[in-house]
Amino acid sequence: MIGNTSKRYTEEFKLMILEMHKKGKTIRELAREYNISPHTVTYWKKQKNKEIKDKYKNDTVKYEEVLECQHFSRQIL
Repeated sequence: MIGNTSKRYTEEFKLMILEMHKKGKTIRELAREYNISPHTVTYWKKQKNKEIKDKYKNDTVKYEEVLECQHFSRQIL
């Protein structure tokens, strides 16, 4: 039987990798530099995007509210 050889990465490490990707490093560069699978980085990115989307899914603003704010700001200026 083959043991579990998957690596576990800290949340801090994952965020560091995603931040470097956000600043312009490619997934391929990061994978090569930190000896991790490009698929792993892509998975972390998808996880983080889903987490953000889920966190803010109920914070949507109605179109009418945007129009009202625009109208109000024009009156002030």
